[in-house]
Amino acid sequence: MLFRKTIVAALTFSLALGWSPTSYRAYANTQASAEADAHSQPVEQNTASGGGLSEVEGFDLSFFDNVFSPITFFDEAPVDGEPSGENGSNGGGPDATAPNEGAPDNGTSNGEDSSEGTSDENVSGEESLESNASDEVSDAEQDAAQIEGAEVLQQGDGEAAGNVLLADRAAVETLDGRDFAGQAVKEINGTTYILIGNEQQLRAIGSDKKVISGQVWSIEQKKEPDGLLGHKWVDVEGTEALVYAGDADLADAGTLHNGTFNDHDGGILQDTRTKYFVVGEHGRDDDVDSAQTGLKYAIDANYLIFRDIDLSTNAADPGNTGWTPLMFSSTMLGAKSDAPDAAGSLWSCIGADGKSITDVTTVANPVISNVNVVQSDAKLDVSKHTGIGFFGTISNKLDDKNPFAAPTKATVSNITLEKVSVENHATEVRVDQSLISGLLGVLGGVVGGLLSTLLKILTGGLLDLDGLVENLLNVRAADPSSLATGAFAGRVVGDVEVSGCEVHEAKVSSAAQMNGGFVGYSQGDTRYDIVSDLLGSIVDLLANLLNIIPGLGLGDLITLLLDSNIIKADALIPVDYLNPMISHCSVRNFAEGEVIGSATNDYAGGFAGVMVGTIAQECSVESANPYTVTGRLYAGGFAGLIRNDVMKGALSEVGVELVRVAQPQSAAAGCAVRSGVTVTAASYAGGFAGAMANSYAVDAAVEGAVSVSATGHEEEHDGKRSIKALAGGFTGAATVGWATDLGQGESKNSDLLTGVNGLLTGLLTSDPEAAQNLLSLVGVEESKLLGVQMTGDFTVHSSNDFAGGMVGRGDGVVVAASDAPHMSDIKLWSQKNCFV
Repeated sequence: MLFRKTIVAALTFSLALGWSPTSYRAYANTQASAEADAHSQPVEQNTASGGGLSEVEGFDLSFFDNVFSPITFFDEAPVDGEPSGENGSNGGGPDATAPNEGAPDNGTSNGEDSSEGTSDENVSGEESLESNASDEVSDAEQDAAQIEGAEVLQQGDGEAAGNVLLADRAAVETLDGRDFAGQAVKEINGTTYILIGNEQQLRAIGSDKKVISGQVWSIEQKKEPDGLLGHKWVDVEGTEALVYAGDADLADAGTLHNGTFNDHDGGILQDTRTKYFVVGEHGRDDDVDSAQTGLKYAIDANYLIFRDIDLSTNAADPGNTGWTPLMFSSTMLGAKSDAPDAAGSLWSCIGADGKSITDVTTVANPVISNVNVVQSDAKLDVSKHTGIGFFGTISNKLDDKNPFAAPTKATVSNITLEKVSVENHATEVRVDQSLISGLLGVLGGVVGGLLSTLLKILTGGLLDLDGLVENLLNVRAADPSSLATGAFAGRVVGDVEVSGCEVHEAKVSSAAQMNGGFVGYSQGDTRYDIVSDLLGSIVDLLANLLNIIPGLGLGDLITLLLDSNIIKADALIPVDYLNPMISHCSVRNFAEGEVIGSATNDYAGGFAGVMVGTIAQECSVESANPYTVTGRLYAGGFAGLIRNDVMKGALSEVGVELVRVAQPQSAAAGCAVRSGVTVTAASYAGGFAGAMANSYAVDAAVEGAVSVSATGHEEEHDGKRSIKALAGGFTGAATVGWATDLGQGESKNSDLLTGVNGLLTGLLTSDPEAAQNLLSLVGVEESKLLGVQMTGDFTVHSSNDFAGGMVGRGDGVVVAASDAPHMSDIKLWSQKNCFV
C-alpha cells in the first residue's frame, strides 16, 4: 500500500505542519535531544510499504518558502500500484535531501579489508533501502514528542489519513541564509569567514580551537557477502542518527567538538559496525574528515555573526557566564539575512571587497545580549588582555616579519550589544618576576636565544632578555589606556574601522581613568622608518616580540626601543598616520541612574573617554534615561577629551612632503548627544566634549536638557598656581595642539615637535605651505567648531573661571559654518578625505 503526499499552504503565521504516514518518525534535534543540536536538523520521515521517501529524509524547507512561508503535509488516500521514489513522485522534490543522498559511489575501501583480501564496500542510498511494510499507523504522540514544541492535530488511521503534527518552524529549519544546515565556514568575495551562530563559538574566539563545518551522522552497517570470497558493508536502514550538528548549530547545552571523528567504530571482529559520514552542501560524504576545515578560532581569523546570541549561559562552564574581554585584530562582521529560509541569502549582505557590510544602515544587526564583564583583580594581567569591555582591544595586525611594514586593517561592523555590564576594579598593571618568567616561557628556548643574541648586538650587552621583557611590561604599565573601560571596547588602536555597531542598556564602571559608554580609549598609530645600520636586527627583535603580549601595537614597540636606549628619537622617520574610523555607531538607553566616570579619575564620556587621532562619523548617544558623566578632569556628554596625537621622531624638509597626508588630528563629524545629561568635573567639562585640542567638530549637535558644572582644580603653569574651572555648553576648552597647551607637561624629547624647531624656522621663510603642513603634523593648529548645533535647556556653571554657553575657554578656536571654504582648511578633509 502506497501513499501519495500533497503539499498545500494552509496557515498565515510562521508555523510548519508535519505529516506522519504508517511508520513516520519526525524529529528535530533540539534542546530535548541529547545527541543533537536545536538549530538545524532535518525532518526525518518513513513511508509506508514501498513509499517514495527514504527511511530518513531531510527536507530543505526553504524550497517551499519561495512560494509560501507556512506549509502543511497531509496524506491522500492510498493509491495501489503507484510508482514512487523516482522523478520526484515522492513529493520531496530536489530539495528533499536525505543524509544518504548525494554520496559518492562508494566502491572503494573504507580502510578495512576482509580476511579474504577483497576490498570492503559501503552500500548506501537506494541500494540499501528496504521496504518497511506496516499496516499500523505510528503513534502521533510519540512522533510529536520528538519535535520540540510539536502538537498533534490528527492521529492517522493508516488508511485515508496519516498523522498531522503542528510544530514551530525554528525546530526544523534554521538555515539563516546559509547554504546548508551545519555550515560553519564560507568564502565570500575572496575572504574566508568562520560563521558564528552560538555562544560557544563566540567564547571560543582566541582559543585556537578547531573549526568543524557540516553535520556528522552515524549509521549502522552490516557485513554482507560480495562475490565468492569478499564482503561489503551495507547500511542498515533506519539507523541514521545525528552525531554532531556542526559548530554553528549547537543546542543550548552543546559544546564544540574541537577534534576529529572516527571513520567507524567496530567491525574488526564483528559483522556490524557504526559508520560516520558528513552531510554538507553536496549531500552525504563518507569521508568524515571532510568536516575538518583547517581553521581555528584565532584572534586574527575572520568572523561573520549571523544569529542573535545570549551570553547569559555557558554550556562548557555553566558556573561561569561572565565574558572575558576579546583581543581582536582581523575582520568581524554581523549580518542577519532578510530571507533566512532562502539558501545563500546571507552572502548578499557582504560588500564586494569581502571585508565590509553592504550598508550598515539597512542590514540587520545580530544582537549579543547579557554581556557581563568583571575585572575583579586590582592588578590587570596584560599577558591576557589590555582594556576592559566586550572587546579588550581592537587593533590592526602588524606584519609578522616586519612590524614597520603597512599593517592589516581590523574591521568590526554591524554588531549590537544589549544589556551590557562592564566593571573594572583594576587600578594598575601587574609587573612581577613570575609574569616575566611566564612570558619568557612563551618565547621558548630557541626564540629566547635569538633575542638574547640580538640584544647583545643592539645594546652591547647592557640589556638582557629579562630586562627587555620587564621594560615591555613597564611600557604597558605606564600607559593608562591599559585600563581603559568601555561597553563595546576598552581600547581601539591603529588602523581600525568600527561601523554600524550599537550598545543598548549599558552600565560602565571603573576604578581607573578613561571610561566611555562605547569605547574607553581610541588612538591612531604612526608608521615609521628607522635610520639605523642595525635595522635588520631591530626588525628581527620586534618581530619575535609581537605575540608575547596580546594587542601590542607599533607605538608600544617604538616606546620600548626608545626607553631601552636601542634607538634615539632622531632615527625615527614618520611616514604615515593611521586614524581609527568609528562610524554610524551609537549608545542607546543607558540604565536608569547611570553614572560614567568618577570624581577621582580623568577622562569620561557618554560615548568615548578619550579620542586621540580618531575620526568619529555619524555616531551618537541617545538615551530615554538621563545619564551623568563625572570626572576629575575632562568629562563630556560625548567624549571626555578629543585631541590630536603626538608623533615622535624627526623630519627633514623632504620628510614633510612624505607625510603630507598623515594627519594625527581627531574629528567628530555628524555626531550627537540626544539625551538629558549632567556633566560634572573639577575642570574641563562640556555638554559634548570636556576639551578639544587641535581637533574638529563638524555638524555635531547637543540636544536635550544639559547641565554642565566645573567645581575647580588647582593647576600650575610657568611656576604659577591657579584655580581653573572650565565649563562650556559644548566644550570646556578648545585649544591648539595637545603638546603645546593642555598636555604640555607630558612633552618628551622624543616628540616630533621637539625635533623640528630648526626646520620650522627655515620653512616659515622659504616655503610657507610646507611650514603649514609641518605645523599641522606637530599639532600647532587651532581647533574648529563648524556647523555645531545646540538645542534644549542648557545650564553652565563654573566655580572659578571660565564658563561659556558654547566654549568655556577658546585659544584661537574657529567657530563657523561647515561650508566649503572652512572645510578646505581641515587637512583631514582636503588631503585625506576622512569624512564628509
